[in-house]
Amino acid sequence: MSSNGCLIGALSVLVIITVTPLHAYLDPGAGSFLLQIFLGGLAGLALLLKSYWRKITAFFGAKNNRIDAKDGSEGESSRS
Repeated sequence: MSSNGCLIGALSVLVIITVTPLHAYLDPGAGSFLLQIFLGGLAGLALLLKSYWRKITAFFGAKNNRIDAKDGSEGESSRS
């Protein structure tokens, strides 16, 4: 083993041996805050997808809203 490997190994063992417990406490307010961050991120992602949905479908080649040149009506539309 090289000298750098021995040094890294020795420092790793030293750090693991000397770790002291922190006795950290997460109260319900902290859990609620983390849940709010997660749900806010999901809502932001949903709005981002909604705003770029046409570009995403055009990129992957979806052609459901193509206008037919013959009669000027929309092709394969779900409207009645």
